[in-house]
Amino acid sequence: FTMGVGNYTETDIREASRAFTGWTNDVLEFKFDAANHDEDEKTFLGRTGEFDGDDIIDIILDTPVTAEYITAKLYRYFVRADVDEATRTALAATFRDASYELRPLLRRIFLSRDFYSPASYATLIKSPVHLVVSTFRKLGLQELPTIPDFGRLTAGLGQTLFNPPN
Repeated sequence: FTMGVGNYTETDIREASRAFTGWTNDVLEFKFDAANHDEDEKTFLGRTGEFDGDDIIDIILDTPVTAEYITAKLYRYFVRADVDEATRTALAATFRDASYELRPLLRRIFLSRDFYSPASYATLIKSPVHLVVSTFRKLGLQELPTIPDFGRLTAGLGQTLFNPPN
């Protein structure tokens, strides 16, 4: 989910799963059960060692494609669908240099000339729920009207709230 399809193998997934053995929770509290951890050597993304879950996370974050994949997703969400290679590389460097903190990355995106460029202006299509909520906000409504019913209204636009088609 952080690297994009094609940047890891099925073996990498299995080896990472072995590294996370012993990680569990007791209701809402994280616990590590050493007795259930696989301490044997694992090979993940070309590296070999007696990895645990923290090591796997570190390896993922050390892999350049991770920052590129995450920043491209954020760019597509906030700016526009097409991300050129130079922009992707520059944003990924900002993200990595900030130790994966979002604030510096988002600041760079929102203050960039590209964010305000004609190519980016009005290119994102709102989902039915976002459209209705933003319309209500623009109208200054403090509460949702009962008519039209919010659920029916968004369903009529193709998105039944809390009932996605997938």
